[in-house]
Amino acid sequence: MLFRSARSPKTLPETLAILAKDKEQDVRYNVANNSNTLPETLEFLAATDYRTCHIVARNPNTTSDILAILSKNEDDLVRENVAQNEKTSPDILAILATDPKRRVRSYVARNPETKPETLKILATDTDWAVSDPAKESLKIRNLAETIYNKVLIKLLYL
Repeated sequence: MLFRSARSPKTLPETLAILAKDKEQDVRYNVANNSNTLPETLEFLAATDYRTCHIVARNPNTTSDILAILSKNEDDLVRENVAQNEKTSPDILAILATDPKRRVRSYVARNPETKPETLKILATDTDWAVSDPAKESLKIRNLAETIYNKVLIKLLYL
């Protein structure tokens, strides 16, 4: 029953905060995965077991401060999820760009919050699984900037 409540999108944030303290890992896991879970509850869950921690790193309600802490986690999967989260700050993404694990660096290359300077460094990575997505991200950003500039010029002459 608690498992279902923790998973339900109808469960109130206050109830999820209580469920986050449950002794059952599956309950905590589902609280961490719930879109109604508040940042304060996610912060608490970030300090629990690995399985719950990596889900906290994926939750869109997780703050950049919590993600900064999780970015130092020894587990690869936690760092991978931090690298994928669009709330991860560009500065933390720059640090993760130097991670020894290629999957972490590859996710940094795909994150829209990664700074162009970081992407340029990743584009020179010796591992194609990192350099290719970094180059693609740079191309997309350059194209978007070009289109934006052309539209802006046209709007100025209306």
